[in-house]
Amino acid sequence: MRLGETGFTTMCESDAPGDVVDFLRGYHDRLGKAVFENEGTLDKYLGDGLMGTFGTPEPSENDASNALQCAFDMLEVLSIWNRDRNAEGLPPVRIGIGIHFGPVISGDIGNRRRLEYSVIGDTVNVASRLE
Repeated sequence: MRLGETGFTTMCESDAPGDVVDFLRGYHDRLGKAVFENEGTLDKYLGDGLMGTFGTPEPSENDASNALQCAFDMLEVLSIWNRDRNAEGLPPVRIGIGIHFGPVISGDIGNRRRLEYSVIGDTVNVASRLE
């Protein structure tokens, strides 16, 4: 796997599909746990990314600090995973994290055949751009 050297898209194009899926399962498992352990909601997986929210559907006064702690925990778990990957001769995994705090529009988005709970709005857009 060449993720650290060339990126996820190239990895998908060049590595065996099973290897890509195995990588994503480990990646999503590690980073998703950080969301849940900090009282977040895992909104969705986005290929090699994920979107977590804090304060949905019920806001609390700890949402901003929980989001920040989640980011720190993600960096820590990634550091540990990269040490293990290095020992196996695999390249490091690098990530970007974008966090923004503010109002969102939340609810079921889609159509009758497929509805998905999500958040949208300027707060979400800014976090995505920061990432």
